[in-house]
Amino acid sequence: MDIYYKVQKEISQTSKIDDIPENVDFVWYDIQELDSESAQLGIVTKDLEDIKTGSYLPKYIDYNDSRLFVCHAMGMDLKAQPINIIVSGNQLITYHNGILDDLIDIETVLKIDDINPVDASLTILERTVENYFKAAYDVEEDVFALEDRQGTNRQSRGFMDDVFEIRSRLLKVKRVILPVSELVISIRTEGRLVEGSHQKSVLRHIDLMLKRQMNIIRSIDDMTDEIRDNYVSYNSYKTNRVMTLLTLISAIFLPLTLITGIYGMNFDYMPELSWHYGYFIIMGIMLFISIAMLMYFKIKKWL
Repeated sequence: MDIYYKVQKEISQTSKIDDIPENVDFVWYDIQELDSESAQLGIVTKDLEDIKTGSYLPKYIDYNDSRLFVCHAMGMDLKAQPINIIVSGNQLITYHNGILDDLIDIETVLKIDDINPVDASLTILERTVENYFKAAYDVEEDVFALEDRQGTNRQSRGFMDDVFEIRSRLLKVKRVILPVSELVISIRTEGRLVEGSHQKSVLRHIDLMLKRQMNIIRSIDDMTDEIRDNYVSYNSYKTNRVMTLLTLISAIFLPLTLITGIYGMNFDYMPELSWHYGYFIIMGIMLFISIAMLMYFKIKKWL
């Protein structure tokens, strides 16, 4: 456990609770693994989430003397990584699996003038939500690239695989962002965490970022739906064209097959078999039938 405390703008760090002086302005307990040292803080562990539990439910709980909320950062695999944040008096407790280190620098946050535990907790939430943009924009860029491919590579076997892979990533992003949106609503309406005008302004900014991200997600969702529908429609059109061509070819060869079938019956008494020019006459008739049918199909615009 890393402990940061601030006394008259001086920031110090320790790993022992007993080393914290009594006149601190702000104490930040950053915990990555619950142990005997962190047990001294009296954390209600049943309400905490970690990556081991597999529980992915952002929550806000207002106790009598403290407030807990759990927000979710987004890992490289787009899966939710829980960050537990507890605000109690001049104390801030964060419990996570290391993901917070990628989002903020604790000492930098503590250097902000007049920083307090609530402001720091909102800063964590703000940076967490801001980090969602990268995942959303990455998916959006892949959709644009896929849309460019659609005009030149519609029949590629991997095209639809790419569409469904993007939609799978989109669902993972949505799975993180939607619950956090509900968390922000809970913080704003149900608890005593946000009271000052600055804090309300930060929460509004977080809410606006989430709405922008949801707009991006909806746009990507619509685009992938259109790409998929266009792909299916295009391939259905191509299939129909092929089936039409095969049907016309079959229609042309049907009378020719009839003629060859008749003259292939090997009867002894077939007058045409003894004609000197019978073969050329029959071939001419078959050629005439083929050309006539092709011209008829052309006039009907079936070809």
